[in-house]
Formats: sequence, C-alpha cells, structure tokens
Amino acid sequence: MQVAGAGGSTASKALAIVIAALPSMENWTQGTHDAGHTGWAPGETVITTAKAASVHQEWATTEGPTVIDGGKLYTIAKPPTAPETLTLLVYDLAGGTIASSRALTSTECSTATEIATTATQVIANCGNNLMAFGKAAPHAIQWQTADTDPGQTLQTVSITGTMAVARAAGGAVLAYRLSDGTRMWQALLPSGAGDVNDVAATSTTVVVAYYDRIRGLNLATGAQTWVATGVTTSNLVIGPDGWVSSTGRAAPS
Repeated sequence: MQVAGAGGSTASKALAIVIAALPSMENWTQGTHDAGHTGWAPGETVITTAKAASVHQEWATTEGPTVIDGGKLYTIAKPPTAPETLTLLVYDLAGGTIASSRALTSTECSTATEIATTATQVIANCGNNLMAFGKAAPHAIQWQTADTDPGQTLQTVSITGTMAVARAAGGAVLAYRLSDGTRMWQALLPSGAGDVNDVAATSTTVVVAYYDRIRGLNLATGAQTWVATGVTTSNLVIGPDGWVSSTGRAAPS
C-alpha cells in the first residue's frame, strides 16, 4: 500500500489480505428456539454431520390451500386414505395427526382455491362459491353464497374481522357479512377501469387494484375513500404501518 503527499513524497508498507473460506455446509449456525419457541437453545445452534440424521420431515399433508391458526393447520385436500374425496382436514401441528375432518360431496365443494379462518369459522372458496364451515368438529356448513347470493362467480377473497371481500367475474367487488353470508354491498368497475387485479382489506378499508389505479373503499359501505391513479399492479400487500404497497407505488390506506 502506498500513499502520496501533496509535495510528492510517498510512504509504502506491505499489506496482506486473508480471504477466509466459507464455512462448511455440514457445520453452520442457525436461529434456534426453546421448547416454547420463544428464545435460544445453545445446544441447537449448530447442525453437524453427526446431527444430520436427526434433520428430517416429521409429517406432510396432500396438496391443497392451507392456513395455520392456533396450533392447527386447516386445509381442503384429498387425503391418501380417500384420494377421490375432497375433505376439510384439521391437523395438529405438534405431531401431524388429524384432529378432525369433514368429507365434502361434489355438490358441496368440487375444488377449493382459497381457505381462511376466523375465531369460529373456516371460510373456503369452493368452485367460485364462498362457504363457511364451523371451525369446530363436525364442521357443519354455516352458510354459502350459492344460497345467500346465487349466481355470483367469486374469485380472489380477503377476510377481515367482520367481512369476506371478493371480486366477481366482470370486475365487481362484493362484501359479505361473516356471521351469515349476507351480501352487504357491491362496487362495480369505475368508469374507464379494466378488470380487477387484486383485492385486500383492513379492518376499515377495502383496497382494490385495477389495471391503472388503486382504490380505497369503505369496508362498511363500499364508498370510495381515496384513489391512486397511474398504478399498474397485480398484487397488493397491506403492511402493519397502515400503508398499501404495490409494484412501484404506495398509498395510505
């Protein structure tokens, strides 16, 4: 290394740089937890060759939309024991055992694309029909939009504390009361807007992404509260700070 002064004088000294090798893939640190998953357990901080045999899959479920809630995994899938029958399955996360289940007939639910939970319900989008099952066994059907709002073809769904908000074929956005599935309001496409790309909701606001704008709608009434134009996005994310973010743009919710 050499440095030069303003008057032309220089000073130099030999310099050695050591390039450290990457740690072995068989010995690497990782974040760990105690039995209650609240802190660190020093004995679990390193996976070594000797411990590699203990790293394994504990259990698995068949493919289907899932949600984790209260130590349980809820899914609608075709279990290996009944591969022809779509079933609402509730797994205990501690061991992967099935805590409860409800087989669904083809007329009830032939295909499921989304699932969510509330304090008392499991909400599923079954063949474009929203269905509410009791969260506790035997998971009886509490309501379905095929009865409360027949003829609607529902797609993307967002669940809030009191409402299920969905987009329908043709671009309308609809809000259904979770207690009984009654449709509370419908917001049609605004003038000049294309189809709805995505829907998300907070406890007070429904956010809708169109091909060229984002709108904020009042959750209780469906009335527009704000609009951000010139936005192109296919996905919406609502953060804990109360902002709605999309591709290249953010607007207050």
